[in-house]
Amino acid sequence: KDPLSDLILLPIAERKDPTKLMFDGVCKSVSAQQLLECGILDKPTFNQLMKGEKTVTEISVDKKDVLKGTEPIAGLSVGPLGKMSLSEAK
Repeated sequence: KDPLSDLILLPIAERKDPTKLMFDGVCKSVSAQQLLECGILDKPTFNQLMKGEKTVTEISVDKKDVLKGTEPIAGLSVGPLGKMSLSEAK
C-alpha cells in the first residue's frame, strides 16, 4: 500500500529482452529470439522463458543436442571387415 495515496501497489514483472537471453552454442552464443526464429524453441517454451517460468539453463539441458551437437564420429563399421578410422576410410 502506498502511504500517501492509500492505493494498493502491485509489482511489475521485469520484461526480459529475448535478444539478450543467450544460449551457448557449438561455435558462438545465440539468443532466445534467434532460437525461436529458426524453430529450435517453440512459442510456448519461449513464452515460459519470457515469463520466468523456465530458465536458460533448463532449456539448454532440453536442447543440448541442438545447441552443443552430439558425440563426434570416431570411425566406421564396415560389416564383416570390422572397424576402421575415418582417416583409413578415405
